[in-house]
Amino acid sequence: VRYGRDKEVMRFQLGNGLQIIILEDMSVPLVTFQTWFGVGSRFDHRGKTGIAHLFEHLMFKGTKAHPHDVFDRLLEEAGARSNAATWMDWTCYYEDLPADQLELAVRLESDRMANLELTEAQLDSERDVVKNEREFRVDNDPDGKLFEELFRLVFPSHPYGNPTLGTVSDLDALTLDDCIAFHRQYYVPSNATLVVVGGV
Repeated sequence: VRYGRDKEVMRFQLGNGLQIIILEDMSVPLVTFQTWFGVGSRFDHRGKTGIAHLFEHLMFKGTKAHPHDVFDRLLEEAGARSNAATWMDWTCYYEDLPADQLELAVRLESDRMANLELTEAQLDSERDVVKNEREFRVDNDPDGKLFEELFRLVFPSHPYGNPTLGTVSDLDALTLDDCIAFHRQYYVPSNATLVVVGGV
């Protein structure tokens, strides 16, 4: 696929199903590395709303090789910026970093895709963070409340009507086993697309 006059979007698929999209742009020595998973709030089951978004938070809890504080420290030392977002059809994680640090992003993201470790304490901590986020963005925000109610009314029998931040009762009911099963089902190479843009 041509992009502009002199740039080409390259697409690959690995044997494990992982999709890779690359756009080389050497105008600055930076790269953005994005990992898109084909899962969002429309995949939340009744009684388990909010799990896709909660899991976005849990993905930052680390692995045996890269515990939470190590993951963050390595990225900060490399001059990277990272974050994530969840919507109805997708969850995306990204790192913006110097082009010569691309290997670090690949190593960290592949490790947490395959080797994420979760504990009850981490789940309880992030559940509280997400409940506070819900309170701030929906329960105490007229726009957020209106937006959530609009989607519930427009999609009464479709999962697009699920609240992305979940309900408090559903969040409280989620177990560590629910989260581990969610990771095994959706956080796999065949459900992921890497997008790499910049000095690559």
